[in-house]
Amino acid sequence: MPRKEANQTRFNHKKKCISWTIEWRFHSTDVVLLDHGVHEDTSLCLLIKNHLQPSPWNHSIRRFCEVQLDCLKFFYSKIP
Repeated sequence: MPRKEANQTRFNHKKKCISWTIEWRFHSTDVVLLDHGVHEDTSLCLLIKNHLQPSPWNHSIRRFCEVQLDCLKFFYSKIP
């Protein structure tokens, strides 16, 4: 899906806040997860913790699930 179509980031004029779309990519995997409507004050650790809960569906990112959250490294890319 093209990035522009997947992006649902919006500015709420009434509340004066941003609801972000976050795309999670896991190093050395082809896994891409999306979170839509994330309030600008939401902790990223809280969001990623939800994706790293043990489940039969996340076998391709299991090595990330087994690492302590504070040992993970996050990188972001700025897209022009």
